[in-house]
Amino acid sequence: MTEQKNTVEKSNNRHDSLSGIILGFIFIAAGAIFYLYELGQIFEWFWWLLFAIGALLLVEVILRVIVPRYRETISGKLIAGLILIGLSAGQILEFENWWPFLLIAVGLGIIISSTKQNT
Repeated sequence: MTEQKNTVEKSNNRHDSLSGIILGFIFIAAGAIFYLYELGQIFEWFWWLLFAIGALLLVEVILRVIVPRYRETISGKLIAGLILIGLSAGQILEFENWWPFLLIAVGLGIIISSTKQNT
């Protein structure tokens, strides 16, 4: 019984380094985007930053699905990543009028995900 308890405690106390790695990449991306903005290479730094954060969140979601060691709930990061990419891509590519469709798609995804969990 004690051996099982120790194994459970070790698995609960394991350090999840993936979130820290992604956070580090977010800071690196922010620094690179601000630098490019200062050089005059990009003009809409805010939207590029949101795009980079969204893309990195999606990378984390993919890694959490693929690598068993990092498995945990991904729905929040998936939704946040898709919203950030959708809104920022709309601004970067000048498709301002299509962003409501992104919200509709996210809503449908939540509904479908919820119904699959209940069956």
